[in-house]
Amino acid sequence: MTVAAARLAGCAHCGLAIPAGRTEFCCIGCEVVYGAIARHGLGKFYDLRETPAPAHTTTRTYAELDDPAFERVHVRRQGALATAALYLEDLRCTACVWLVESSPTCVPGLGQVRLDLGRSRVDVEWDPATCKLSQIAQHLDRIGHAVHPYRGFDRDRQHRVEDRRLLTRIGVAGAALGNLMLLAVALYAGLFEDMSVGDTTGFRWASMLVAVPALGYAATPFFRTALGALRSRRLHLDLPLSIGIAAGLIWGSANTIRGVGEIYFDSLSMLVFLLLVARFVVLRPQRRASTAAELLLALTPSRARRVDPSTGVSTDVPVEALLPDDVVIVLVGETIPVDGVVTRGPSAIDLGLLSGEPRPVDVGFGARVHAGTVNVAAPLEIMVTATGEATRVGALVASIDALAQRRAPI
Repeated sequence: MTVAAARLAGCAHCGLAIPAGRTEFCCIGCEVVYGAIARHGLGKFYDLRETPAPAHTTTRTYAELDDPAFERVHVRRQGALATAALYLEDLRCTACVWLVESSPTCVPGLGQVRLDLGRSRVDVEWDPATCKLSQIAQHLDRIGHAVHPYRGFDRDRQHRVEDRRLLTRIGVAGAALGNLMLLAVALYAGLFEDMSVGDTTGFRWASMLVAVPALGYAATPFFRTALGALRSRRLHLDLPLSIGIAAGLIWGSANTIRGVGEIYFDSLSMLVFLLLVARFVVLRPQRRASTAAELLLALTPSRARRVDPSTGVSTDVPVEALLPDDVVIVLVGETIPVDGVVTRGPSAIDLGLLSGEPRPVDVGFGARVHAGTVNVAAPLEIMVTATGEATRVGALVASIDALAQRRAPI
């Protein structure tokens, strides 16, 4: 039933049957909503909601995701279940998150689905005996999110481990800071209130017992880097920091044991805590830059049309299954999936991804072409020289990642 017919046969807002005793609306809620829509001049809503906005979909079958070569690289097995990380296009808001994470209700055999909106990454878990990864990808495509394999899976896992370690150390340093500051306030107050020697000694020992294990653990990254700098006979900023932290802990502990002199545990705890927080704050934008660079590699095609040299027939295969000297066909409008040499042309390619140049460049027999560029004029046959992270765009991503981690000589 159309919306117009529903409005004639039932409630003017929702189209449901009108109960006895009411005339135009099925309930007071529909009447209030209808009035609000009308007052704000949004009556066209009732005409437009019959025709929902179409999702951007493709006609891909994603058969390459079921290829053993793809599974070796991107699929992890956990008992009877399999997991994989995918990159999704056109994710915009939390409604997209809800829609994607509701996929298990639509695909039998699909288990847990977790979406990271910031990185456009979805982790899927499924039962290979019940469904295939290509079926999951087709469902995600049908709801408007074209699928690509997510590169850098192991790197992301290592980053999560490192982040957890750093946050744990920040938590330990913060807890030590809070307790040491309270103890320090008691000691400073005792200077003016004639605190007994026994109480003063107790507070000093309590400070040492909190500071030495907590700060010794929290400052481990500085000590480790300082030792590495000494082994390589190079100066590093963490070297004087480590010397200062170690000297403060040792000298404060010695003064605590002797019962005379100053202890510096409260100052040290503040220093270590702020240094760790600063390191975490600096690390986040570096990670975001690295992730943005990796998306360039994720957006290169995950499949290619490989030509059988004996029959000349082309078949879709994952790029991980390609070997040097294989020949692939790239049709007009498609993105080139590999680095290689043109064996049949001529054509023109758009180098925008690599150079930013919008004007297509002519290529012919023997010309070198690169993954991520777009064929815009005529079909090309290309002999493979490199795939995946070994391509020029893969080297670009690696270079960006290395530059983000490089420190100035000073």
